[in-house]
Amino acid sequence: VWVLCSDEVEPVDPELVCINPFTRTVEKRFVFPDRSKIPQRLRIDEAGENIYYLNGDLYQLGIRDTNLSTVPVVNADGRNFYNYKLQGTTVWMTDAKDFQAAGEVIQFDLASGLELARYATGTIPSEILFLD
Repeated sequence: VWVLCSDEVEPVDPELVCINPFTRTVEKRFVFPDRSKIPQRLRIDEAGENIYYLNGDLYQLGIRDTNLSTVPVVNADGRNFYNYKLQGTTVWMTDAKDFQAAGEVIQFDLASGLELARYATGTIPSEILFLD
């Protein structure tokens, strides 16, 4: 079980913790170095091998990794990423802009981080759903 932990009130470091549900012990603990940036939106890929989270940019952590990555998979480049959806080898990111203007949903290649497509949305795009 992977859990993102933070406290916006108390000055504590945000953490990503891996808990073994059978032994009820913490197996891994990753401390984020910047208290002003609170990671959110934890996801795991279809294979169960890589964890993703937003911390301004989109980051990836292999479940066997021993350190947090300092290199984002997708760089925000001034965008305000609000949510995302993994889809195979791509990721769809919502850009909420300033939370007042119309936003966008942007598709990126996970391997290269390159933008593949961009679509205009309404204000504060949040959820992404694919219909088969």
